[in-house]
Amino acid sequence: MGDAPLYQTIFQQRINSKHICCITLNQKKCLPGFLHAYFLYHPVARSFLMEQAKGSIMEGLNMGIIKELPVWMPGVSKQAEIVEKIKSLFGNAAILQAIYQRKLNALTELKQSLLAKAFAGELT
Repeated sequence: MGDAPLYQTIFQQRINSKHICCITLNQKKCLPGFLHAYFLYHPVARSFLMEQAKGSIMEGLNMGIIKELPVWMPGVSKQAEIVEKIKSLFGNAAILQAIYQRKLNALTELKQSLLAKAFAGELT
């Protein structure tokens, strides 16, 4: 199954194909960011969607399956807290990924430097 992009812009004109579904929410009851995160990360949702995905060549979902998805729906303020926590975690993950990449680059440079010195006979 693919990604679940979140578009919060109101489209005046749109075309839905069989590969896209549009879910319109009553945002007084459910925040788009919460439902997006629920689809992607909640273990109940992930398990349900993986079990229900159908297709002989490529697995997919249809609106009938999506409508049957059991959704845990806390109040909107709790949903907002959850969305902010997820954003914070992803921000932290991005920082850690950048640190990891810098350290990996430094190790690559160190390895190249050590190899150059070894072949030049400069290591003792």
